[in-house]
Amino acid sequence: MKRAIDKFGTKLKGCNVGLFFYAGHGIQVKGVNYLIPVNADLKSENDAEYDCVQAGRILAKMEDAGTKTNIIILDACRDNPFERSWTRKAKGRGLASMSAPTGSLIAYATSPGKTASDGPDNKNGLYTSVLLKYMPTPDITILEMFQRVRASVVEKTNRRQTPWESTSLIGNFYFNL
Repeated sequence: MKRAIDKFGTKLKGCNVGLFFYAGHGIQVKGVNYLIPVNADLKSENDAEYDCVQAGRILAKMEDAGTKTNIIILDACRDNPFERSWTRKAKGRGLASMSAPTGSLIAYATSPGKTASDGPDNKNGLYTSVLLKYMPTPDITILEMFQRVRASVVEKTNRRQTPWESTSLIGNFYFNL
């Protein structure tokens, strides 16, 4: 997974926009967000540092590539699948908020420290399902699109899940699908 992210960063060189989407398991350990590869075998929260990928690595690769606009979408705020086998002090609830560097937007399936709902079809999480519905909407900015996603997810979960963004975008961005 780390090599794939490094390759992604290399391919971004010379591009104006970088977009990274991740749907899967993610955990927060000591305030650091990690994306969990499918073959991870975590025995304790300390294994995350070695067996997982820090979410900040993606931002670093985007910054190194010199892209002007960077978008990271994380549908990775589910319950920590390893938490039961860890000590009681382990807190596997959701992801921590990360600051978006200038020209970036980081979108989360739910607010910091919270977990997200599974989707209605078990194929995609609820957040991803709603995102796929609104992303192709013509003539709305990315911020308007995420507001519509948030409103829909909040309604569908009876306010139990609120999608979240951290942004420092400069100018408007539109998806042209």
